[in-house]
This record gives sequence, structure tokens and C-alpha cells, in this order.
Amino acid sequence: REAGKVIEQISQQAKVAHVEAALTVDAVARSVRAIVADTLMIEREKIDLDADLADFGVDSLIVVNLHRALEELAGTLPATLFLNYQSVREVAEFLINNHVEQARQLLHSFALLIGQQVEREALLAQLRRANAELSSFALSDPLTDLPNRRALLAELARALARGQREQRLVHVAFVDLDGFKAINDGHGHDV
Repeated sequence: REAGKVIEQISQQAKVAHVEAALTVDAVARSVRAIVADTLMIEREKIDLDADLADFGVDSLIVVNLHRALEELAGTLPATLFLNYQSVREVAEFLINNHVEQARQLLHSFALLIGQQVEREALLAQLRRANAELSSFALSDPLTDLPNRRALLAELARALARGQREQRLVHVAFVDLDGFKAINDGHGHDV
């Protein structure tokens, strides 16, 4: 239990050190650009850090939304921030020079969001693998690992649909092993 607390403290210190190392105008500007892009619903790469935000249609109504979105991640900031500073880089420089705690909080919030996204992607990959495994179980015989009746019917439906699309015939062969049940009953399924 004590070791878990120590590990958590070290992890927190590493996060703080990482945020401190990343506390640059460019890092804060990229975070602000992400907020602007999300608010305006445009691709982040389309927003030049030095471009006038008015060029992207930022008006007094949008400024309110930008300010609210930035405060949700960074904490309390001047309401006139986006009115006084016209570019993303100017906003970032203002934050670094006058509101370093909010700049730190902004980067920390983005670090958490990125961590959550990485965790989400890992969980999705795990879910895809589990679904593939379940699909394999559902479509194969557990004893022989050969395709089962459900797999046969699914593949037959695909082949018939493909044949119809391509206006081709589909040939099906059915093999029946006489006396196979007697072998299973007499010697067991493992044989």
C-alpha cells in the first residue's frame, strides 16, 4: 500500500516536471490553437499561430465561447483576453507572461486529455482483439477448430451475394462422412 502511494507521488512529480519542461510559448500556443479550432470546428493545422483570429471569423460572440472553453481547461482569465490579443501566439505569450499558473493548468489539462486518448485507443485495440477472438469462437468448432455450420452459412451467403453481383454461378459441394458418429461414440471426440 505504501509503495503504491510512493509510485503515485513519483508519477505526479514526473507529470509536473513534464508540464514545466513543456511550458513554452509554442506549447501553450498549440493548446490555445486546439481550443480555437474545436470552437470554430475547423482543422487545427489550418490555424496559423500568428494569423489574426478575425480572419477565421472570430467575432465578439465567438470570443465568449473561446473564453469559456479556455477557462474550462486553464482556470479564471480576463474576459477581454481574445479581444485584446488578436493571434493565438499573442494569447499564449500573454498567458506565459501574466498568468503562468493558468498556462500550466492548460498544458496539464491537455496532457490529461492526451493520456485519456491514448488509454482509449489501447482499450479499443483490446476490444477489437477480444471481438475477433469471440468471432473466431462463434464461427469454429471448439474440438477441431474447423469452421462450423454458422461459418458455412455466413460464407455461403457472401458467396451467393458475390455471385449475384458478378452474375456468376456458385458451386457448392457437400461431403457427408458415413459412420462418423459411431467413431465419436466408440472412441470419444478427442480421437
